[in-house]
Amino acid sequence: MKKLLLLVWLWFFVFSAFAMAGPEDKIIDRYKKAIGGDTTKKISSKVITGKIKQGDATGSFLSQFADPDRMRINVELDKTKTSECYNGNSAWRQDTNTLRTIIGAEAKTLRLEALLSNSYLRDLSRFRIAIQPIGRVLLDNNQVDAIEFKLNGAYIKLMFDLKTGLLLKQERELNEGVEETFYQDYRSVNKVMEPFLIKIKRPNTELEIIVEKIEHNIKIDEKAFRYPSLDGSAPIPDVEKVMKEAMTNQEKIKELRELYTFKSAETERELDDKGQVKKTTTKTYEVTPIVGTFVERLINVNGVPLSQSEQEKEDKRVKKEIEETKKEQKKREQKKKEDDDDQIGILTFLKLVAIKDARRDKFRDHEVLVFDF
Repeated sequence: MKKLLLLVWLWFFVFSAFAMAGPEDKIIDRYKKAIGGDTTKKISSKVITGKIKQGDATGSFLSQFADPDRMRINVELDKTKTSECYNGNSAWRQDTNTLRTIIGAEAKTLRLEALLSNSYLRDLSRFRIAIQPIGRVLLDNNQVDAIEFKLNGAYIKLMFDLKTGLLLKQERELNEGVEETFYQDYRSVNKVMEPFLIKIKRPNTELEIIVEKIEHNIKIDEKAFRYPSLDGSAPIPDVEKVMKEAMTNQEKIKELRELYTFKSAETERELDDKGQVKKTTTKTYEVTPIVGTFVERLINVNGVPLSQSEQEKEDKRVKKEIEETKKEQKKREQKKKEDDDDQIGILTFLKLVAIKDARRDKFRDHEVLVFDF
């Protein structure tokens, strides 16, 4: 009887766990089984080489992947060389004329793509990747399963074959629009199914990659993912010295701000029940910086100066606000002093970490110093 009860409970537990699995989990499990199951757990790196075509132009293609989130893609096409990389810390892109750091949504998307490619969709919760089922959509007049993967605001959509479970298409957002990547001609490499024909559609171009060779667990030189250095580029300044100067300048800016006052105008519009403006009130303030914040003093309403009694009342209010502001500032300074015992400054932090790939770059038309740590 006890054995029977144990079997019933075991059956109930397995059935419940299966029932709780969402459609996205079933699709991903089917994909992992289709490409080789647990065999992919043994893969820590991958190198793909082949040819690439764009219209009548042909060239070479190389992609390198290394756990957990490093990825580099090189394309040589019609005397033009392009590289795109996420190196585990930052992203960069290089072509014939430029070399730049990729930031924002584009960099986040590259990291997400690197994680998905390296993991073969295993252990996604480890990287806090959110999975959202989209349902079935049409691809070349055939229904496919679609899933969206999200991480830190970036998202990538993957579509899977209903029969084989294999990945057929990837969609990701670029600055110029959506990029569509199609995977075809799957073949077994070390008991793992890999696509040997890849087609990429972008808003302004189409590419076709004919894979010639895929190698697993190849040792990849870390230099492959590092930010490249350009011949003839200006020397990199000392990072600690630059940070000291930046902090000094920031303090000077704060001090200078305390020396200036300015005026601001605030307009209020009151609407009637029909949404029409029935009353407009414009208040003008004299704004004074006080210990890191701003104190406003009302000086006129609709261009009319305050009466003597109103001004005295406003002066009293402002005086009280300034006193309270200074008290709050003293409390903040005391707390900061106490917290400093448990915290380290940015310069101390820089000494404790390993700074890598310090380089010059452009950000909003300004030359900047960029580094990874």
